[in-house]
Amino acid sequence: MLDLGLPHQRYVNGVPTPFAVYRPSNVFGGGAIVADAQALGVAHYSALGVLQARQHELETRESVLIAAAEGAANPEAVLEALANSADERQVIGRELGELKAQIAGEVERRDRETKAPAAAMSEDEAVSKAVEAADKAEAAAPKPFKTLGQQLSAVHAAAIAKQNGGQIDPRLTAIQEFQRTQAAIHGASETVGADGGFLVQTDFNNELLGEIIAAGNLASLTTPREIGANSNSVKFNVFKESSRATGSRYGGVRAYWLAEGGTKTASRPKMDQVEITLQKMAAMYVATDELLADTTALESFVRPAFVEEMAFTLDDALYRGTGAGMPLGILNSDALVTVSKETGQAADTVVLENIDKMLVRILPGSFTKSTWYINQELFPQLWNLAQVIGVGGVPAFIPPGGAGASPYGTLRGRPVVPIEYASAPGDLGDILLADWKQYVLIRKGGIQQASSIHVYFDTDETAFRWVLRVNGRPWRSWSVTPYKGSGTLSPFVTLQAR
Repeated sequence: MLDLGLPHQRYVNGVPTPFAVYRPSNVFGGGAIVADAQALGVAHYSALGVLQARQHELETRESVLIAAAEGAANPEAVLEALANSADERQVIGRELGELKAQIAGEVERRDRETKAPAAAMSEDEAVSKAVEAADKAEAAAPKPFKTLGQQLSAVHAAAIAKQNGGQIDPRLTAIQEFQRTQAAIHGASETVGADGGFLVQTDFNNELLGEIIAAGNLASLTTPREIGANSNSVKFNVFKESSRATGSRYGGVRAYWLAEGGTKTASRPKMDQVEITLQKMAAMYVATDELLADTTALESFVRPAFVEEMAFTLDDALYRGTGAGMPLGILNSDALVTVSKETGQAADTVVLENIDKMLVRILPGSFTKSTWYINQELFPQLWNLAQVIGVGGVPAFIPPGGAGASPYGTLRGRPVVPIEYASAPGDLGDILLADWKQYVLIRKGGIQQASSIHVYFDTDETAFRWVLRVNGRPWRSWSVTPYKGSGTLSPFVTLQAR
C-alpha cells in the first residue's frame, strides 16, 4: 500500500481515491487539485473525474441529510433536524459552489485543447444551445419549497432573522448559493435586497414569468427573445426597406430581365441595426403577518395579484410606452400609420370609411395576422356600422349568433378584441389594427424578489418587491411606401384623434 501521509481509508485496493487528489476547502483551507498529482500515483485519474466524484459524494451526503429531516415524525421534528444539519449543509453548499466553478473551468480548458475551433453558429443554433443550457440548470437547481407561499413565508422569517441574528432557513440559502454559482460560471451578476432578499425558486420563477406573459392580451402575441447571461442588450439586423418600389425592396435588391448575352447588374440589401437595452419593471405586494402565517392563503392571494398587475403594466407599455425606461409602445413608434378622420366627422365617432381606410394601410404580409383592438365603449358604434347599398344597406359588423350572442366578431374579415389599454373614444389609439408578431419583446432571466419588514412595521405587514427585466419595440422604425400606390403601409395602423 502506498503511504503518502493521507488517511488509510482514502485508499481502495492501494489506489488513491479522489479525496486524495482533491482538497476540499473545509478540510485543508482551499479547494484545489494537488499540483503534483502524478507523485501520488494517480496519473490515470483525470482532474475532471476527481472533481465530479467529489461533487457526487457531497450531493449524496446533502440528500441524505435532507431526507433524514423530511422523514421525521412531525413538522417540529423536521425543523429541528434541518436546524441541526444546517451548518454541515452550508459547508457542503460552499464546497459544491467551488467544485462547480472548477468543473466548468476544467471543461472549458479541455475544449480549448482538444477541439478544433468551432464554426460560427447561426442564431437558431445559439438560441438552441442557450435553451439547452437553461434546461440543464433548471434540472440541477434546488427546489426545496412546495409552493411559492412557503418560500415567501421563509423569506419573511429570514428578514426577521437578519435583524436579531437568528438562523436563516437553509432552503433559502441553498437556492441563493446555486444561483450565485451559476452567475459565477456564466459571468452574470445576480443581486437581491439586503433585507430579506432571495431569488425566487427556479420552477416558481419560470411559472410566474410564463403566467405574466400569458396573462397579457398583447405580450403573448409578440416575438420573444431571451437575452444571454453576459449581455444587457441585444442587436438585430433588419432590412432597411422603407419602399416597395423597384430598386428599393429589401433596401436595394433588384432582379432584372435579360436578353441573351445581357450584362447583369449587381445589387445588395441595405441593413439597419436595431438595439434594445433591458429595462426594469417592478411591483410591490404587501402581506399581513396573519396572511404570512397561512401559506395556502398567501399563495392564493399573492400569485394572481402579482401576475395580473405586472401583466397589465407590461401590456400597457407595449401599447403606449414612451421608450424611455420602458418599452416603446406602438402609439409612440415611427412605424405607426395614422389614418386621417373624415371631413366633418363628429367627435368621438367611428364610421365605416375609417375602417376601410385603415384596412388598406395594413402591410400586405400582416393582413391575415392582424386584429382590431378597440376600447369596448366603441362596440355600440360598430354594431351600427352599415354598408349602404342603393336606398338600403346591410350591417358591416355582425357578431356570431347575432345581437343576442357574444359581442365578439370580425370586421372586414379581421377579429375584433376589446382591451383596457385602448384610448378613450375619440383619442388616438381608441382603435388599432395590428400584427403583434412585428413587435419584439426581450427579457433576461426570471424574477427577483426582496422583502422588508420595516416599510409597514407599524401595521404588522411585510412588503415584497418583485423585479423583472424586460423591454421591447417594433421591428421596424418606419412605414413602407407601396410598390403601386401612395399611402404608406405598416403592421400597425390607427385612427386620427377626433
